[in-house]
Order: sequence, then C-alpha cells, then structure tokens
Amino acid sequence: MEILKPFRLAVVADILSNYQYDQPFQYYFTNLCKQNRSWGSKDRKIYKNLCFAYFRMGYSLKNEVDIQSKIQKAVSSADGSVAYPSAKEIFPFKNEVSQLIDFEDWVNGLQFQKPLYLVLRRGSEALVFNYLKQNQIQYEQVSDFSLKLNADSKCNHILEHGWAWTMDFASQKVADCVEPEEDDAIWDACSGAGGKSIYISNKYIKPFQLTCSDKRFTILENLKTRFKTLGLKVPQIELCDLLEPFQLKTKYDKVILDVPCSGSGTWGRSPENILGFEISKIDYFSKLQQKIAGNAVKNLKTDGTLFYMTCSVFASENEKNVEYLVQNLGLRVESMQYTFAQDNASDTLFIAILKKL
Repeated sequence: MEILKPFRLAVVADILSNYQYDQPFQYYFTNLCKQNRSWGSKDRKIYKNLCFAYFRMGYSLKNEVDIQSKIQKAVSSADGSVAYPSAKEIFPFKNEVSQLIDFEDWVNGLQFQKPLYLVLRRGSEALVFNYLKQNQIQYEQVSDFSLKLNADSKCNHILEHGWAWTMDFASQKVADCVEPEEDDAIWDACSGAGGKSIYISNKYIKPFQLTCSDKRFTILENLKTRFKTLGLKVPQIELCDLLEPFQLKTKYDKVILDVPCSGSGTWGRSPENILGFEISKIDYFSKLQQKIAGNAVKNLKTDGTLFYMTCSVFASENEKNVEYLVQNLGLRVESMQYTFAQDNASDTLFIAILKKL
C-alpha cells in the first residue's frame, strides 16, 4: 500500500510523537499543514487518516515497542489484514460507561467517521436543495429541517450564506425535547455558541423569551453573530460563571443545562481523546456539573422544567448525577435517556428532564 511507504510512516510518527493531547488534534494538524506547505492535498489526507487510524486503536497499542510499529498495526487492523482488537482492549474502562449503553456498540461506533448533518434555516430550504443538486452533493433528509451528508461534503457556501448550520443529529434530538409554550421564559444556561438555542428558535414560530449565558465573552459574541447570520432574533445575553453564586432577574419556566463534560459521546469525531483520556476527569466533571446545576436551579420556577444534558457516556456524569440532583435540589425525574442515530451514525448524548418541586 502506498500509505505504508517508509517516508510517510516517518512523517506520521513525527506528527504523533510531538502531539501532546492538550488541544483538539484537528487544530494541531491544521497548524502543522500551514507550517509544511510542501504537503500536497494527497499527503495531508494520508497523514490525517493514518493518525486517526492510530487514535481509534485506543489502548490496544500499548504493548507495541515503537511508534512506527503502532501505526503499522493500526493500518493492518483497519484494512482487515489482522484481527481488530476487542472493545475492552481499545477502551479498558468499561465499568465507567453507563449500563444503559451497549459498550461493544459504543466502542464500535468510535471506529469510523460520523456523517455531516445540516439543519436548514426556515425559509431557506429551496436554496439549500438547489445548491446541493447543482453541485451533485448527495444527501438524505432525516427530518423536516435536517439533512445527512457524507462527512467530507463541501458545504461552506451554504453555511456562509446562513441557509443552514451544522449540528449533529443527536444534538438535534435532545433539542427537540425542549418544547416552548407561548411566552415561556427559557434560559440556555451553558449556551456556548448557542447551537441548541438556534435550533429551538428556528423550529418554533410561537413567541417565547430566550436568554443565553456563558462565562466566555468571545463565545457569546460568536453566538450573537450566528443568530444574525441565520436571520434569527438575538436572545438576551448574560455573561455569568455558573460556578459562582448569582441571581438573575428572571425566574425561568425552562432551563437548558448542557453542562461541561468529558465529551466521551463525541469521541467518534475526535478519537484522539480515547488515548488522551484520564479516568480522574470523570470525578472532576461530575463534581463540576453538580455545582453548576445547584446554582442554575435557583433561577428555575417552581414546577419549572430542567433539561440536564451532556455529551458523555459515563454514568457518573449522567444518571448518577441525576440521582444527586433529585436528592439535593428538590427535583423530580420526568424522563432520561441516551440519544443517538441508528447504526452509530451520530454522537451519543444524554438528556434528563426534571421538574422543580
């Protein structure tokens, strides 16, 4: 195979040896490409695919002597030349993964690239479909406003014109759980760049009051830009750190709490995190989530609804934390579930819907 040529293996070995797992690999690799202008598009694709094949092997490469041997084993496993390692060899921390998830199925889902999902801006459907047809881009419509495309589909034109935005199908499904009533006051407490708030604002025509908050000023500026680009009403913005006690002026009917987490439900897109995982992070995030939830619930009306969300597959961040919320914050569980697309064609997210007593 051409990709096994010694000079290519040497380059990939150098890339992996210098990667410190302190940033997403995509950022690291993009910067490397800028520094190495001599790499052509074919080189970049081969190097990236080899690195990802290596990451997807997880802990099963621990016994290999040197980095080049590890890369060769990863390639041989990926193309079927040798038997693929078992799920527990790839990720030996099965006991941390929720029993509500099929462990073998989840690990299998880490072994291939996820599709690209587009959510269509209301009123822009025809523009998107015409563009895809004209550029011969294949797609599958998976809901009224959502399309599934190949991961490498070129959709920058659609995104730049605000006709649609990218959002994984599992994220869409948890956002679907938030159903605004007319004049509801809704707080997206850990909004980030506002993906779920944008989805809800696009889906529902009925009027409701939306507030988005984050502790990062730059991410909130990005959120406002995204709303404007998509032609949606910009929500009220609050700059606040949910790790500190605070009180907002409004008591909310619904609070969306997409808490910081290990991100293990998204590792199919960022497989470097399989190897970069530290088990101590589970306890760290669990305690962080409890503190954030405790502060957020103070701003929820009695009989209001809390939507507790993570992109994690670890029980301590999810159903075990829900137990904590019920026991300590005066909440009752309405439902909870892990959500994903069939055939592992999306991330895996967790959502619990709770009522304040």
